Amino acid sequence: MANEMTVSCALRFSKGGVVIDSNNGSFNSDVTGEDGAVLTQVTSSVTPAPLNKGSITTPGWIKARNLSSTSAEIIRLATSDPGVAGVYFCKIHPGTEVLFKWDENLTAPYVKADSGSPLLMYELIEA
Repeated sequence: MANEMTVSCALRFSKGGVVIDSNNGSFNSDVTGEDGAVLTQVTSSVTPAPLNKGSITTPGWIKARNLSSTSAEIIRLATSDPGVAGVYFCKIHPGTEVLFKWDENLTAPYVKADSGSPLLMYELIEA
């Protein structure tokens, strides 16, 4: 079967005479796997932790939201353990979310908070 998933994204901005209203609609994506999960994970500012993928063995898409309302509680995603060789590639500020296609080379991602212990809620769709 094809086009099992629909992805959409919009961005609207208006300030100082600059107006951006970008709603490029949506697109469909094929999904080979049959699994999806909604997960939560408490992040720590002390120790980076592996991102729990639940039953998803090969993630294809992730949508993640930082549920904190405290301004300093930024969640960072890393390619692997940042204490070893991992590189932070994404910052999720409190109350914001990200959506991206999972890179096939991203096999063991880690999460870490800048401060506190904010809660990360995320949805994974199998590739």
